[in-house]
Amino acid sequence: DLIDTNVPVTELATELQPQLPLARDVSGGRGERIRTTGNNPAQPRRANEIVVERDTGKVDPRLYQFRLKARAALNEQGITILFVAFGTLEWSESPTSSESITSPLILAPVRLDRDSTLDPYRLTLLDDGIVLNPVLVRKLAVDFGLTLSLPEDDSDQNSLSALLEHLRGQLTKHRSWIVRDDVHLGLFSFAKYAMYQDLELHRDRFTNHPLIQLLSGNIEQVVLPAIDLLSADQLDDRVPPE
Repeated sequence: DLIDTNVPVTELATELQPQLPLARDVSGGRGERIRTTGNNPAQPRRANEIVVERDTGKVDPRLYQFRLKARAALNEQGITILFVAFGTLEWSESPTSSESITSPLILAPVRLDRDSTLDPYRLTLLDDGIVLNPVLVRKLAVDFGLTLSLPEDDSDQNSLSALLEHLRGQLTKHRSWIVRDDVHLGLFSFAKYAMYQDLELHRDRFTNHPLIQLLSGNIEQVVLPAIDLLSADQLDDRVPPE
């Protein structure tokens, strides 16, 4: 979730509880193998390999859950929820707040595969395209009047460092906020945000709907259709008790 991995997305908050930190130079591609450092942290990273600085016994169960939940969301709802988050923003609700929030910035949709329990997991970049965290973009626009966006030039030559530097340039008014160049693998769902967008897009239509007006108690503004309803005295005569 875009708030926290243990909290439902019920508001426009965007805190990320890091689930699985990855090496900063993860690139995606046709299928990069995921390797844990385990007891050999000095082993250099090979081509098409992602290094996770955790023990295999802790990483494998988490990857299994990621894969299971991502497949279920795709099969049952038709949505992608497994992303690699490139870069995070450490920010706060107000200058006087002592609580810091960490939010994912650039999200790349991925798929986890594994041939057998003895083989390493493979992480494959999907063709859906990368996105800037839409919930964070909305939150900063509404609460701070900030416009957060990626460069219009979506050239493949844009490096992660260049993209994050571009985002830093849009946040200069908040000097205490920090854009970090870390990378995380996790589950992020935009389903409820899409519902929120739909409500906002059709706000006038929903607001003026007779049923919503009635539910809100605004009876005077509602023109009810003419319906010939039976009174209590006529009910037994017109409708058989059975």
